[in-house]
Amino acid sequence: MYFCSAMRQIIKKEISCASFEYDVIDKILEIHLKGNIGEREAIAVVREAQVITNKELHANLINGSGMFQISKGARSYFAAVDSKSLAAVALFSNTNFHQIVGNFYLRLSRPIRPTQMFHEKKEARLWLKECISMADAVLREIA
Repeated sequence: MYFCSAMRQIIKKEISCASFEYDVIDKILEIHLKGNIGEREAIAVVREAQVITNKELHANLINGSGMFQISKGARSYFAAVDSKSLAAVALFSNTNFHQIVGNFYLRLSRPIRPTQMFHEKKEARLWLKECISMADAVLREIA
């Protein structure tokens, strides 16, 4: 589904384990994980993210508040995704439980992309915009 307003262009999509909202202008893909996330679900989320963003430079804002459990395989897969179009990942949750899970993920899985945990969505979006700008500058310099 594609939604367009005067100020924003948003692409929305949903699969069984996640919903997606891609802000085409800001290049931020918000992913709401839900239920139990195993490796198969992690692979599906990454594939869908690549389709929605058309493999263009973007950043992911992960909201795990609807997630119950994430397997070791899923954590490892998310941490190791080698996508040249992914500038950074912000984990967002305003619940203490998901903050603990997010920090646990960061310490154990050591993602290859810049990844941070945020309590405030606004702060996460600002950080992601900064990461996208830096990645875009590097890509222009290389080209």
